[in-house]
Amino acid sequence: IPGRRYADPTEKDKAKFVKFLHRQMKAPGVLAGHVFFVEVASDVVVVSLARDPQQRLASGYYYANRNAQRLGACVVNASCVAKFDLGRLCSMHSLYWCGYDPVCGLDAARVATDATVERALRNINGSILVVPYTEFDLLSLLYPVYFQGLKLTLARGPYDRDGQRRSPPKHPYKQGNKWRLGETPQEQAALNHLCRQDERVVAVARRLFEDRRRHLLNCV
Repeated sequence: IPGRRYADPTEKDKAKFVKFLHRQMKAPGVLAGHVFFVEVASDVVVVSLARDPQQRLASGYYYANRNAQRLGACVVNASCVAKFDLGRLCSMHSLYWCGYDPVCGLDAARVATDATVERALRNINGSILVVPYTEFDLLSLLYPVYFQGLKLTLARGPYDRDGQRRSPPKHPYKQGNKWRLGETPQEQAALNHLCRQDERVVAVARRLFEDRRRHLLNCV
């Protein structure tokens, strides 16, 4: 089920999920959704979009808590961090890319474990094509059959190249299309610590993508 990750998935759960994927893709096509990684057949390409981890945290925090206090003030307050489960919210890249492996999970502070990160890194090195939002339109070169016209769609759509709404609703903690993050050194340090695991995997994913991007453009 897209968007759902079993707390303790069995092989039967995984088989059910893979069967769901193939049932949806009997003919060439694209299945989109919030899906935790699972090994699938070699003819299925798994593409995942990466956002800036701290901007993603802010987006999720304010979306779920419309009248919440400023994120920077929350991250320096242990009870606020626990209440809104911010460690998990800023570990979602790691959790999604780690997938259903038994090692995938959170530590006592509700941040992705080192084992989760290592499995996520292995998956993005071998099984997942991670594309930064800012380079999303490159998919039209990689897989033209599926993504032809994507660049034009993105240019006209409601989201910009950073995955932000072009005409976002006004919010007191936003500057343009970017969320305000830490406004003091203490707040920014707390954000960096909270998001350290996702920052790590996203940084590797971006480097891998840049290598693939250069190779692709050299071949075009």
